[in-house]
Amino acid sequence: MRLYRISFLLFFWLTVCVPFSIYAAQTCNSTNMIPSTPTTQFTDNGDGTVTDTATGLMWKQCLEGYTYSGGVCTLITVTTVNWEGALSLVTTHIGFADHTDWRLPNIKELQSIVEEQCYSPAVNLEIFPDTPAAGVWSNSPMAKKVASDPTTSVWIIDFSQGGMFPVEKTSNYNVRLVRDDVIN
Repeated sequence: MRLYRISFLLFFWLTVCVPFSIYAAQTCNSTNMIPSTPTTQFTDNGDGTVTDTATGLMWKQCLEGYTYSGGVCTLITVTTVNWEGALSLVTTHIGFADHTDWRLPNIKELQSIVEEQCYSPAVNLEIFPDTPAAGVWSNSPMAKKVASDPTTSVWIIDFSQGGMFPVEKTSNYNVRLVRDDVIN
Protein backbone atom coordinates (compact mmCIF):
# COMPACT_ATOMS: atom_id res chain seq x y z
CA MET A 1 0.00 0.00 0.00
CA ARG A 2 2.83 2.42 0.84
CA LEU A 3 4.55 1.83 -2.53
CA TYR A 4 1.25 2.54 -4.30
CA ARG A 5 0.87 5.83 -2.39
CA ILE A 6 4.43 6.91 -3.28
CA SER A 7 3.91 5.94 -6.92
CA PHE A 8 0.63 7.86 -7.07
CA LEU A 9 2.20 10.97 -5.50
CA LEU A 10 5.13 10.83 -7.93
CA PHE A 11 2.76 10.37 -10.88
CA PHE A 12 0.58 13.27 -9.67
CA TRP A 13 3.59 15.56 -9.22
CA LEU A 14 5.08 14.79 -12.63
CA THR A 15 1.83 14.97 -14.60
CA VAL A 16 -0.07 17.74 -12.82
CA CYS A 17 2.23 19.93 -10.75
CA VAL A 18 5.37 20.15 -12.87
CA PRO A 19 3.72 21.29 -16.13
CA PHE A 20 1.78 24.04 -14.33
CA SER A 21 4.82 25.22 -12.38
CA ILE A 22 6.40 26.28 -15.68
CA TYR A 23 3.63 28.87 -16.09
CA ALA A 24 3.27 29.99 -12.45
CA ALA A 25 3.59 33.67 -11.60
CA GLN A 26 7.05 34.86 -10.61
CA THR A 27 7.71 35.31 -6.89
CA CYS A 28 10.43 37.68 -5.64
CA ASN A 29 11.81 38.40 -2.18
CA SER A 30 12.47 42.08 -2.81
CA THR A 31 12.20 43.13 0.85
CA ASN A 32 15.09 41.05 2.22
CA MET A 33 17.39 40.70 -0.77
CA ILE A 34 19.25 42.98 -3.14
CA PRO A 35 18.69 42.10 -6.83
CA SER A 36 21.55 40.08 -8.32
CA THR A 37 20.65 41.28 -11.85
CA PRO A 38 19.19 44.77 -11.42
CA THR A 39 17.61 46.34 -14.49
CA THR A 40 20.15 49.20 -14.28
CA GLN A 41 22.93 46.67 -14.96
CA PHE A 42 21.63 46.14 -18.52
CA THR A 43 21.51 48.35 -21.59
CA ASP A 44 18.53 47.76 -23.85
CA ASN A 45 19.88 47.89 -27.41
CA GLY A 46 16.39 48.31 -28.90
CA ASP A 47 16.71 45.31 -31.22
CA GLY A 48 15.73 42.37 -29.02
CA THR A 49 19.13 42.31 -27.31
CA VAL A 50 20.50 43.65 -24.04
CA THR A 51 24.08 44.21 -22.94
CA ASP A 52 25.08 43.28 -19.41
CA THR A 53 27.42 46.08 -18.31
CA ALA A 54 28.85 43.89 -15.52
CA THR A 55 29.99 41.06 -17.81
CA GLY A 56 30.19 42.74 -21.24
CA LEU A 57 27.93 40.06 -22.73
CA MET A 58 25.11 40.78 -25.18
CA TRP A 59 22.08 38.52 -24.73
CA LYS A 60 19.07 37.82 -26.89
CA GLN A 61 16.15 38.88 -24.72
CA CYS A 62 13.98 35.98 -25.88
CA LEU A 63 14.56 32.27 -25.91
CA GLU A 64 14.79 30.59 -29.30
CA GLY A 65 11.32 30.03 -30.71
CA TYR A 66 10.14 33.43 -29.45
CA THR A 67 10.09 36.77 -31.24
CA TYR A 68 10.70 40.13 -29.55
CA SER A 69 8.51 43.18 -30.10
CA GLY A 70 7.64 46.10 -27.85
CA GLY A 71 9.11 44.62 -24.69
CA VAL A 72 7.33 41.28 -25.11
CA CYS A 73 8.60 37.86 -26.15
CA THR A 74 5.90 36.04 -28.09
CA LEU A 75 6.05 32.29 -28.54
CA ILE A 76 6.17 31.40 -32.24
CA THR A 77 7.14 27.74 -32.00
CA VAL A 78 8.16 25.60 -29.05
CA THR A 79 11.89 25.13 -29.46
CA THR A 80 13.11 22.72 -26.84
CA VAL A 81 15.90 20.71 -28.37
CA ASN A 82 18.62 18.28 -27.39
CA TRP A 83 22.18 19.56 -26.98
CA GLU A 84 23.18 18.89 -30.59
CA GLY A 85 20.04 20.73 -31.68
CA ALA A 86 20.98 23.64 -29.42
CA LEU A 87 24.42 23.85 -31.01
CA SER A 88 22.89 23.84 -34.49
CA LEU A 89 20.38 26.61 -33.59
CA VAL A 90 23.33 28.97 -33.31
CA THR A 91 23.97 28.73 -37.04
CA THR A 92 20.35 29.63 -37.88
CA HIS A 93 20.67 33.01 -36.15
CA ILE A 94 23.69 34.34 -37.96
CA GLY A 95 22.95 38.01 -38.52
CA PHE A 96 20.38 38.51 -35.74
CA ALA A 97 20.57 42.19 -34.71
CA ASP A 98 23.39 42.58 -37.29
CA HIS A 99 25.76 40.21 -35.43
CA THR A 100 27.21 36.97 -36.74
CA ASP A 101 28.91 35.62 -33.61
CA TRP A 102 25.98 34.26 -31.53
CA ARG A 103 26.73 31.18 -29.44
CA LEU A 104 25.53 29.08 -26.53
CA PRO A 105 26.66 30.56 -23.21
CA ASN A 106 28.97 28.64 -20.92
CA ILE A 107 27.51 27.71 -17.53
CA LYS A 108 29.10 30.68 -15.70
CA GLU A 109 27.73 33.13 -18.27
CA LEU A 110 24.26 31.60 -18.06
CA GLN A 111 24.42 31.65 -14.27
CA SER A 112 25.22 35.39 -14.41
CA ILE A 113 21.65 36.18 -15.51
CA VAL A 114 19.97 34.20 -12.70
CA GLU A 115 18.02 36.57 -10.46
CA GLU A 116 18.65 35.17 -7.00
CA GLN A 117 15.78 37.01 -5.28
CA CYS A 118 13.15 35.47 -7.60
CA TYR A 119 11.85 32.09 -8.66
CA SER A 120 9.34 30.77 -11.19
CA PRO A 121 11.30 32.07 -13.10
CA ALA A 122 14.62 33.04 -11.48
CA VAL A 123 15.36 35.82 -13.98
CA ASN A 124 14.81 39.58 -14.31
CA LEU A 125 11.58 39.66 -16.34
CA GLU A 126 12.04 43.33 -17.26
CA ILE A 127 15.21 42.36 -19.12
CA PHE A 128 14.23 38.84 -20.24
CA PRO A 129 10.42 39.07 -20.64
CA ASP A 130 8.19 36.02 -20.77
CA THR A 131 10.98 33.63 -19.79
CA PRO A 132 9.43 30.34 -18.66
CA ALA A 133 10.49 28.62 -15.45
CA ALA A 134 12.36 25.93 -17.38
CA GLY A 135 15.82 24.60 -18.20
CA VAL A 136 18.23 26.35 -20.59
CA TRP A 137 21.27 24.73 -22.24
CA SER A 138 24.84 25.85 -21.68
CA ASN A 139 27.80 24.84 -23.83
CA SER A 140 29.59 23.38 -20.78
CA PRO A 141 29.92 19.58 -20.77
CA MET A 142 30.22 17.87 -17.43
CA ALA A 143 33.85 17.01 -16.72
CA LYS A 144 34.94 13.53 -17.75
CA LYS A 145 35.71 11.12 -14.94
CA VAL A 146 38.43 9.35 -16.91
CA ALA A 147 39.89 9.95 -20.35
CA SER A 148 38.35 6.76 -21.78
CA ASP A 149 34.83 7.69 -20.52
CA PRO A 150 33.35 10.35 -22.83
CA THR A 151 30.87 12.58 -21.09
CA THR A 152 27.21 12.38 -22.02
CA SER A 153 26.06 15.19 -19.72
CA VAL A 154 25.97 18.97 -20.11
CA TRP A 155 25.19 21.66 -17.53
CA ILE A 156 21.91 23.55 -17.68
CA ILE A 157 20.36 26.29 -15.57
CA ASP A 158 16.85 25.47 -14.43
CA PHE A 159 15.20 28.89 -14.31
CA SER A 160 12.37 27.63 -12.11
CA GLN A 161 14.71 28.05 -9.11
CA GLY A 162 17.98 29.14 -10.73
CA GLY A 163 19.87 25.93 -10.00
CA MET A 164 22.63 24.38 -12.09
CA PHE A 165 22.26 20.70 -13.05
CA PRO A 166 24.03 18.17 -15.31
CA VAL A 167 21.62 16.55 -17.80
CA GLU A 168 21.93 14.03 -20.60
CA LYS A 169 22.72 15.51 -24.03
CA THR A 170 19.68 13.69 -25.41
CA SER A 171 17.27 15.64 -23.13
CA ASN A 172 15.31 18.60 -24.51
CA TYR A 173 15.70 22.11 -23.09
CA ASN A 174 15.41 25.76 -24.16
CA VAL A 175 18.14 27.84 -25.80
CA ARG A 176 19.17 31.45 -25.10
CA LEU A 177 21.98 32.85 -27.23
CA VAL A 178 24.76 35.22 -26.20
CA ARG A 179 27.74 36.99 -27.75
CA ASP A 180 30.72 38.95 -26.52
CA ASP A 181 29.82 42.63 -26.93
CA VAL A 182 33.18 43.86 -28.20
CA ILE A 183 31.88 47.40 -28.82
CA ASN A 184 31.30 48.20 -25.14
